[in-house]
Amino acid sequence: MKYLIPFLLASLMNVAMAKEVSYKVTFKANFTKAAHPGSGFPNNPHFSPLIGASHNAAYSMYQVGSMATTGVKNVAETGNPTVLLSELSDLRSSDIVKDLQRGGGTSGTSSSTVTLQVSEDFPLISVITMIAPSPDWVVGVSGFSLIENGEFIKKRELPLYAIDAGTDGGTRYTSSNRKKSEPIGLLIDVSGNAIKNPFGTLTIEML
Repeated sequence: MKYLIPFLLASLMNVAMAKEVSYKVTFKANFTKAAHPGSGFPNNPHFSPLIGASHNAAYSMYQVGSMATTGVKNVAETGNPTVLLSELSDLRSSDIVKDLQRGGGTSGTSSSTVTLQVSEDFPLISVITMIAPSPDWVVGVSGFSLIENGEFIKKRELPLYAIDAGTDGGTRYTSSNRKKSEPIGLLIDVSGNAIKNPFGTLTIEML
């Protein structure tokens, strides 16, 4: 019996530890003229600071067909994440968001990484970064689950295509402001040129 008790305690500790996992989330940019040919390509392609959060199903950072929050609108139009981070902080206090992190911005070809704590009760992650310059275009994921078939995934790579936040009607990277209020949607073309390649890749890897 004296040997069984430590074994049971160790087993219980392993189960508890397995309920919380750390993930390295890396955005690798692909904002080049070769990948996105056409007129009007900007001279300084880059992305705003990477914002990441882990949360439960009570939160959606953005969703195609829905309206952008003020925080998402600000990121999409200016790259400023202050309001979005405040929104996420409030939700963390309400036990909806578990972790939130701010990473660096990137050039058109560099990378930015955040590390997020995820648990069985908070298995979803969302990340966002602005395509800059642009009217209101972003890339990221919203509500991506890190649990499949009852297990935390080890690694996943996701191509990131452009999302139109629906708050500015510009059609070129450097369009002047044209206020708009429409649902979030996928960006199909820029200046009439169809988008054929992702603007980056998101690699999610268990630590």
